[in-house]
Amino acid sequence: MASNLILLMFLISVCRTTCTASDMDKRLLVGDAQTDSSQLISLQRKIQILETKIAEIDVHQSQIQLMNAQISQLQQENNALKLQGSTHQEVQTLTGKMATLETKVNEVVGKNQDLLQHSGTCTY
Repeated sequence: MASNLILLMFLISVCRTTCTASDMDKRLLVGDAQTDSSQLISLQRKIQILETKIAEIDVHQSQIQLMNAQISQLQQENNALKLQGSTHQEVQTLTGKMATLETKVNEVVGKNQDLLQHSGTCTY
């Protein structure tokens, strides 16, 4: 089981890096403990980085859901004020709040996209 995990982590590492001509000349010694250890440490670091990025994306997703709920609530209040014939200033205030929240949502979505783009690539 442990050897399968090491093999899987090695394959993930190889998948995430780009092979150059000098890399093609290198050989991996299966029984070399130092190489195995350095590969394992490298994989552990990469996994930690990915887990951190996933956690950040989860936080951003919850922020987006909260802001979308606030936008919906403000839209309902805005529509209610329009139906009641409220002053132009009250409607403008709510419209401004909605625009601010929508801007924040777009910023969080942009951060998520940046995190996803920089989370690694696989080259064959």
